[in-house]
Amino acid sequence: MADLPAGTPLRILGYSGGPEIRSKDSVLLYEFLCINLINKDTVRVFSSLISVDNSESPPESYTTPHQFNGDKQIFDAVFEQIDPDREKMFLMTMSASDPKNLDATLLDQPAGNIKRFVILNHSLPPMLVQKYKCAFGCLRFKQQPW
Repeated sequence: MADLPAGTPLRILGYSGGPEIRSKDSVLLYEFLCINLINKDTVRVFSSLISVDNSESPPESYTTPHQFNGDKQIFDAVFEQIDPDREKMFLMTMSASDPKNLDATLLDQPAGNIKRFVILNHSLPPMLVQKYKCAFGCLRFKQQPW
């Protein structure tokens, strides 16, 4: 496990990609291979959310890492810890295709009850290197990478 403090600047070298699966009780963790711009270490960041910093309006925009688009060439991000309540709220809203079908019972569940699955892309060998330290969190971008 990497000691990656919130606010650490990162540059994305690779992204696992993977399917988008909507579920109210499980979350997919997508892998980003990154360089820590402070100490130049390579780190694997597993993330269930990515965000864009809306400095003009305080609420940040969140989405699933499935939406990350490398073609936009936005590779600089900041590492943040994931707020379990924000993650649960995101899961609850993403799992319902119609807002009338929202299931608020997820908010009553402890964060530990949410199942987590890591997306591994076996066609990208650098993403499978085990020697890199790992961190679990959110990548926050200054520009929208989706």
